Amino acid sequence: MPKTEECRVLSRDGKTELQYFLTYPAGYQEGNTYPAVLDIKGGPETMVGRGYWHEFHALAAAGFAVIHGNPRGSAGFGRAFRAGGICWRDEPMNDLMDMCLDAVRKGVVDQNRIGVTGGSYGGYMTVKLITKTDFFAAAAGQRVFVNPGTSYGTGDVGWVSAGEIPPHFTMLKYLQDRARGSNVSRVDQIRVPLLLLHGYKDYRCTFEQAEQLFIPLKERHPEVPLRLVMFPKENHALTRTGNMKAQERHLQEIVSWFVRYLKGKEEATDETQSHDGGLL
Repeated sequence: MPKTEECRVLSRDGKTELQYFLTYPAGYQEGNTYPAVLDIKGGPETMVGRGYWHEFHALAAAGFAVIHGNPRGSAGFGRAFRAGGICWRDEPMNDLMDMCLDAVRKGVVDQNRIGVTGGSYGGYMTVKLITKTDFFAAAAGQRVFVNPGTSYGTGDVGWVSAGEIPPHFTMLKYLQDRARGSNVSRVDQIRVPLLLLHGYKDYRCTFEQAEQLFIPLKERHPEVPLRLVMFPKENHALTRTGNMKAQERHLQEIVSWFVRYLKGKEEATDETQSHDGGLL
C-alpha cells in the first residue's frame, strides 16, 4: 500500500486552515516529482477522512500522487466552515488549488502535470476549475452538474435548489437567471483534455448535463481532446453500488485518460469496446 499522509495548509485569504491528504505514487523515490490527480469529493457537505478509497489507490498504482481534501463547504469543521452557501463560491476552488500547490512545495508533485477529477459536486468543481483557471493539464468529470437552468424541475433534487421564484420574474427570466454564470456558459474556456463519465439513469445529475458540455465543446472546439462514456443502466451511485463491470470500466477510463494526458503514454482503453454497448 502506498503512503498516505495528512497535511494542513493555510488558505490563501488567511481565513482558515485546510485539511487534505496526499497519497504517494507507488514506487515513490524521494527527490523525484510525479504527475498528480486532484480527486474532489461529492456532497458538497461531506468530508474526506482516513477511510480507504479504491480510486485513489488505482491512480497511485499507475504512478500518480493523489490529492484529496476538504475545501470550505465541507462538513466536519463547524458551521462557519460551510455557512452562506460558500461551497458554490470561488473560495473552495482556491482551497483546492492551494492543496495542490502545497503538495508541489513538498517536492512530490510536478506542477505542470496535475489532473483533476470528481463526481457530482466533485464533477461540478472539476468543470468549474477548468473553465475558470489554467491550473490543470487534464480533467475527468464524473456525473457532472453544469447547468442549473435545465436542472430545475428535473431529477430528484432539481427542485430543492430552486427556492421561491420572485413574483416579478417570468419563468423564462428565472431559468435564464439560473443558467447565467453556470459552468456550461464558460464552455469556450475549456482548453484541456476532458473525459466525461455519466450514468444514463442518473436522476440527480441527469445525463443531459454531460451532453450539454460535450456537444458544444465538440462543435466549437474540436481541437480539444474530448471523450464521453455513457453507462446505460447505471445511476448516480455508479462508482459505489453500480454493476461491478461498469465500476471497473469507469475506473479504467479515468486511469487511462490521465496516463495518456499526464504521462504522455498511449495506454488508454480500446475505444472500440464497451461494457454493454454503452460507449459514446
